[in-house]
This record gives sequence, structure tokens and C-alpha cells, in this order.
Amino acid sequence: MDGIHDMGGKLGFRPIDVTGDEEPTFHAEWEARMWGMTRAWTRHPTWTAPKFRHTRELEYPHIYLDRPYLDQWYKAYACMLVAVGWATAEEIATGRSDGSKPQGLPPPQTAEDVPNAKFRTAKIRGPQLGDPEPRYQIGDKVKACVISPTGHTRLPAYVRGHPGEIVGYHGVQPLDDATAHNIDRMEPLYTVRFLLSELFPERAGCADRVHLDLWESHLADAT
Repeated sequence: MDGIHDMGGKLGFRPIDVTGDEEPTFHAEWEARMWGMTRAWTRHPTWTAPKFRHTRELEYPHIYLDRPYLDQWYKAYACMLVAVGWATAEEIATGRSDGSKPQGLPPPQTAEDVPNAKFRTAKIRGPQLGDPEPRYQIGDKVKACVISPTGHTRLPAYVRGHPGEIVGYHGVQPLDDATAHNIDRMEPLYTVRFLLSELFPERAGCADRVHLDLWESHLADAT
């Protein structure tokens, strides 16, 4: 989806301050509580990182820019809770349960479960029978596709149409663009290296590189 969230390479947002070593982890108590809640609560089987990203991307641009980062998380998860029937809009608005219990809700995590929850959901997919053969090999020259999708995509706008080189291959993995919409689709996943001077003409002569993990449908043969 082409929205305000895809800010890579765009001007007008001021330089990123990377020297703030004294900046606290959380700027307010509610942010720490929100972070803790997202680590601790039970997740619906359809809640994936791509779906969470897509839900955040649906926010209106002016609201997306004005909301604190973890406030965006709060609204996204509230929408996801309502979408799967685990909460109602009225419960979210009032902060009070109506007393009903959603069907199929797994038991809550224990305090001991929480530190390991991330490891249980981080699954690495290995080679499987029937996987498609990769179209590209390490060293191949490619070009990022020029697309303007209405749904989620992991292909950022600032590399579309630009040449790159395959420098890594990670096997056949779930395509985030499809997973965000509950579609099961597997594609070869590559690391692609782009020259910064190719992406931004004002950086001509710069030796810096940008590396992105992109799926096969994001790429085309170099011409």
C-alpha cells in the first residue's frame, strides 16, 4: 500500500537524530504498559506481523503522523481485537468488558510464558517438497518492480524501478504481501543490494549501499 507510512527517501521530515543516547526507552508510563500488554496477551491465529503492519497502514495520513508510535499500536490492536470478535467497539471505547467470553479464546499466558512468547512465534521455514525453484542466483542483476498496490507490500517506493544485485538467498518463505490479507503464498526470498547513488541522484559518487530482503514478485530481470 502506498501511504504516509512508506516514508523512506521522502523529504520534509527533518533528519533522523541518531545521537540521542540519553533518550529514555519509554517517554511515558502508558507506553511501557502498552509494550508490556502487547508482549503478554494471547494472540489470535491470524495475527501476523504483516497483518499488524497493514492494519496500521490503514490509518489516515494526518492521524498516522500525529499519533505516538505505541499509540498507533494501541489503535491497530484494538481494531484487530474487534475484527476477530474478541472485543466490541463499545468495550474498547469504555475500557470495560460486557461480561461475555469469546468462543475459541485460548487460555491466558502465564507470567513465565511471556519472556518466551516471541521465540515460539518466530518460525523459520526450511525447504519443502514442491517449493518453486528460485528464478535468480547470487550475483544476478535485477530491477525492483514498479507497482502501486492497494494492499500491504514490503517493496518500498524509493527502490521501485531501480537496479540492484542479488547478494543473498533465504529459501522459499511466506510472502508478506499476501500474509497480511490471510492468503497463503510462498515465494523465493532474496537480499538485494542497491547503490545509494542509483536511488538518489544527489548522492552521486557515494559508495554506500542499501540492502533489502525482497520476494521474487518484487523483482524483474535487469534490462
